[in-house]
Parts: sequence; C-alpha cells; structure tokens
Amino acid sequence: MTLANCITLSRLLMAPFIVWAWLNPSSIYYGILLLGIVALTDLVDGAVARARNEVSELGKILDPIADKAVIGSVLVALVLKGTISSWLVWFYIAKEGLQLLGGMLLLATKRQVIPSNFWGKLSSSLFYIGFFLTFFWREGGNVMIITGLLVSMVAMTTYFCAAATDRTNVTRA
Repeated sequence: MTLANCITLSRLLMAPFIVWAWLNPSSIYYGILLLGIVALTDLVDGAVARARNEVSELGKILDPIADKAVIGSVLVALVLKGTISSWLVWFYIAKEGLQLLGGMLLLATKRQVIPSNFWGKLSSSLFYIGFFLTFFWREGGNVMIITGLLVSMVAMTTYFCAAATDRTNVTRA
C-alpha cells in the first residue's frame, strides 16, 4: 500500500473518533483537533500521491469513501448535538447514495472510475469550514454546510456528465 493510501486510510479510521469526541462535551477540543488533522490529510494525500508518483486506482476509490465517511459522520454528530437539522443528513445520504449507485454502475458496465474534480474538492472544503464554524457561529456554519451540500450537487452533476460523455479524463479500472 502506498504512503498516500495509508494517509487516506488514516482519515477513514479517524471518523468514529471524531464523532465520539464531538458527542462527549469533555472531549470536544479533541474532536476539533481530530477534524483539523482529517482536513489536513484530505489536502496532503493527493499531493503526496502526485509527488511520489503513487496515484492509484485504489486511492481514487478510497479517497472519496474516506471523505464521505468523515463528512457523513460529522453531520450525524451535529444532528445528535442539535446543531443542524436532520434533513441535511438525509439529503446528503440520498445524494451520496445516488452518486454511489451511479459510480458502481459505471464501474460495472464500463470499468471506469471518474476521478475527483474541482467541484468535489470545493464541496469537501466547504463542509470542513462549515463544521469548524458551527463551534463559533452556528448560523454561519449551517450556511456553509448547506453551501457545501449544494456544491456537492454540482460535483455530482459534473461526474454524471463526464460518465455520459465518456470523456478521456475518466480512468479505466
């Protein structure tokens, strides 16, 4: 396993610890620290993969799974804390389920994986910013999370369009 994939896997493994820390009032600062580490690994893993020429099919699949696990987990924690409305989580889960189904269909029929793009990365960044904001300014955090959700819809549309037009930037699996 490559270093970049290990970094991505660490992000995935930290998701339950973030939720635990966020739901424990005495551990909230650990939760913020863990989220900061996770956000940093989200930036670093791709850069490490490119710098070390370790871009892999596993990484292209593992990275969005780690993102979705962390974002989904934090959204659930925020609902349980009463910080955000549950419809945001249900909307996120429905959108991700639809995107997962489309990705699985594309992989099964065309053996293709669509790599992440600007919109997907922007969406993740907006979610992380929104999560941090909820600690200091709940309304601003909620607006940023909703913005991240809307941008993730744009990202999904670009992925579906790339699959439908069979663009050359799609990677064969």
